[in-house]
Amino acid sequence: MLQIVLGKAGTGKTAAVMARIKDAVDRGIGGRLLIVPEQYSHEAERELCRICGDSLSLYAEVLSFTGLARKLNAELGGGAAPYLDKGGRLLCMALASDGLYSRLRVYSSARRKAELQTMLLSAVDELKTACISSEQLMEASQSCVGALGDKLYDLALILEAFDAVVANGHADPTDRLTLLAEQIGQSSMGEKNEIFIDGFTDFTAQERRIIEALLLKGAAVTVCLGCDDLGGGSEIFELSRMTARGLFAFAKENGIKCEVKEFTQTKNGNLSLGFFADNMFSYSSKKFEGDSPCVYIKTAPNMQAECELAASRAIALVRDTGCRWRDIAVAGVRSPHRHTRRRSRPGAAASRPPASMRCPEAATLKYNFQARRTHRVSAP
Repeated sequence: MLQIVLGKAGTGKTAAVMARIKDAVDRGIGGRLLIVPEQYSHEAERELCRICGDSLSLYAEVLSFTGLARKLNAELGGGAAPYLDKGGRLLCMALASDGLYSRLRVYSSARRKAELQTMLLSAVDELKTACISSEQLMEASQSCVGALGDKLYDLALILEAFDAVVANGHADPTDRLTLLAEQIGQSSMGEKNEIFIDGFTDFTAQERRIIEALLLKGAAVTVCLGCDDLGGGSEIFELSRMTARGLFAFAKENGIKCEVKEFTQTKNGNLSLGFFADNMFSYSSKKFEGDSPCVYIKTAPNMQAECELAASRAIALVRDTGCRWRDIAVAGVRSPHRHTRRRSRPGAAASRPPASMRCPEAATLKYNFQARRTHRVSAP
């Protein structure tokens, strides 16, 4: 069975999933897995332990897709070959390109250029993540003419040679998820397992094959996606919407029961932030009518003033409100080249205005911080 849970951020999707896991733990039912992105696994595990208590490890666990691969390797084997690190993979690419240079049409110089080998290794990673084989590349190269066909031909040869070099006593970590999708059919996972997948916007071809293999094995899979509506809505959710439609189509083609559950009500969220998220790309004239907004727009003459304001604001939050540094994020969305200093004449150095002229709020916060620091140093 496939259940797709849709909802915007803060609508309670994760809380509902953890509540279902807690209910299973309280009843002593095992086989529950929560699959989250690699960088979120530790935080998700701590939160689930807080909710479910000490008995969580007996009935459920938090894994990433890579962690699930390690779990099945321990059960079925197949992980004896050591996985190459970044340096080892680069050496294998150098060996592959050196043995093929006389047959390559475009990338023959890769045997002498480490930068090109690195680029080819990145291309191999992308191809393997998309589950594209060397045979498919060779077939595509025959249907293309010109430079594109030559590049596809070279990539097909390089991918095949790279895999041959790696297979000589080692394993490529990029193939780990592909092997996982093949092992699921032989594993003990099945109808007794209930798997929750949360924290993803979309899935790579490898991850998609894993989900499909779990569904075909009979496991109950619940996928949480940040999306407003499956039928249509804001363009910022289009990627998640396409992912949900693809999973729904796969379940329908294979006769797997599928249901969609939508969360629409924001829980314990700030109204002004919710209004901003809903209307950020709507290009309408709507205005927030509530109180205590937490979205502010500040202007500054250059990027340095913007950075000073952000740094000063962060210091004020930590110093005055007890906020922790790990709870503060600074996001940059523009290129620094857009901020250039204007000079009065060629060759003249640009004068740096005082902090009070660049950004008054930043100057005030900076002055208060320096004054307090001086007082603490001079105090007995």
